[in-house]
Amino acid sequence: MSNRRAATVKVHPLALLNISDHVTRMCYADQSVGAVRGFLIGYSDGADITITNSFQCVTDELVCAQHASTRIRQYAEVFPNASPVGWYSVGPGGPPSQEAHTFMEGIVGGEDGGESLVALVVRSDNESAWLSKESETLPIQAFERGVDGSFIELNVRICMDDEAENIAVGHVTKNAKQASTAGTYEHLVEPTIGAIAMLNKKIESLLEYVNAVQRQEVEVSRPLLRSISAICDRLTAMSLAGGDGTALRADWDEVVEDCMAVALAAEGTANVAEFCATMDRRRIAARAPKALQMDL
Repeated sequence: MSNRRAATVKVHPLALLNISDHVTRMCYADQSVGAVRGFLIGYSDGADITITNSFQCVTDELVCAQHASTRIRQYAEVFPNASPVGWYSVGPGGPPSQEAHTFMEGIVGGEDGGESLVALVVRSDNESAWLSKESETLPIQAFERGVDGSFIELNVRICMDDEAENIAVGHVTKNAKQASTAGTYEHLVEPTIGAIAMLNKKIESLLEYVNAVQRQEVEVSRPLLRSISAICDRLTAMSLAGGDGTALRADWDEVVEDCMAVALAAEGTANVAEFCATMDRRRIAARAPKALQMDL
């Protein structure tokens, strides 16, 4: 296998969820994960490849080719820039098997127009470094076929360029762990807290740079300082408060109060609905003996 190439494969969380769901269903059906194969949809900007979605395929080559052609055409109608960029399979690590490569390349290659395709391999080995909950390393590897026929490993990272999407995904994953105890209020306030926390981190990094410039520890960049000044001017809430944060605090208090009001209304509506359902059940239970006596 050749050395790792500089190109990066960016994988969207939606594609990872689809692949994970495919593997999980195969495991629960007591089927071999070696049969897990599917197609990757995305786009390429010349060097880097972005995988935005994926869908599974069947093992029958004829049916798989027809199914793939239909799905790819449907994706192209909705997302004109999307195209098949590769395929995925499950393996013990390292390049994909020759059997899987030949099968998938023959199907996707015709749709892709002969461009180099990415082979995404989901590791199925039992190494604790990959399967540990504390591990921050994804159990996936990406490969590309070189000119000499060997596989070149590519860098892989999560596609989280959109900060709003980053906040949303972080909000979902955090609440998924405490879904049984999280209330309506937490679900409403958590996205705003996440946005404020991310803004705070960004401001801290800018402040560290400005302090480093004042201490003459880093080289002065006039364009960067002008950008920082422009960012500070955009923080109108802080500017209106005269720098003490009063306006920002007032705005945050208003958000909290609105969320509490919505949560209270939601809880009240749920309680009223439950009360009405209970009363209906009591009425039905009270009428049942009378109806029984009339039948007798």
